Amino acid sequence: MTVIIPYNADAVSDSQIVRDPGAPEAISYRLPAVAVTPGLALRLNSGQLEFGDPPPIADMPETGDQLAFLRGHFARQCGVWNKHARLFVDRYFDFVERQIAGAIPEISELLAPFGELYRPDQYAFGALRPLPRAHFEAPDAAHRSLPGSLVRAEIGFWAASGGYAVELVGSNTRRVADDVRRARFEAAGIRIVEMPHGLLETGDAVAFDRALPDDFHAFWRGSALPSGPFKVAAALGRLPA
Repeated sequence: MTVIIPYNADAVSDSQIVRDPGAPEAISYRLPAVAVTPGLALRLNSGQLEFGDPPPIADMPETGDQLAFLRGHFARQCGVWNKHARLFVDRYFDFVERQIAGAIPEISELLAPFGELYRPDQYAFGALRPLPRAHFEAPDAAHRSLPGSLVRAEIGFWAASGGYAVELVGSNTRRVADDVRRARFEAAGIRIVEMPHGLLETGDAVAFDRALPDDFHAFWRGSALPSGPFKVAAALGRLPA
């Protein structure tokens, strides 16, 4: 069963939901959204990327250039005022690069049969894709239908095992609304990843890596051969990425 996750929006209104009278279950949105499938992770190279302007592919020949572009792209989707969400994206891409750098011997062995056709750093695009301001379907007794059944995560992810909602935790006392949101996530099977503001601010790489569940680590294992995040036709502005 396909799951549609709208994102890059503080809220989803009824006017942004497109319903097909002939197929009530066929829902789409008038805002960025991705289609995900249980058992299949959404990765940086899974497609469905949406850009305001076509990516400058010619100016991004190396993996590091493309990762830097994606880092900025996802940070902007967090919104101008959400400092810690933007900081999380920055720390997350640092994590992706650390994961690859620490596994060069293992990845090189995987790629040995292909000679120089691929490079280890290209496996970075197999990392889980962040979805800033993602809205997961998480109904409760008072909110059984869209859009009320949607609950926003500051950053969402979709692994093969299902969804994750990143909770950016400050020093303020948690509100009742926070507890309600977390309870709805948990009831819907969306796992919560707590990320303290202080950890993001200090840049403690070891603590950050430990805070991410196993689904985020060693993302190259079991993956297909490396592939990039950009489609050539999409880069030329002919098709949605």
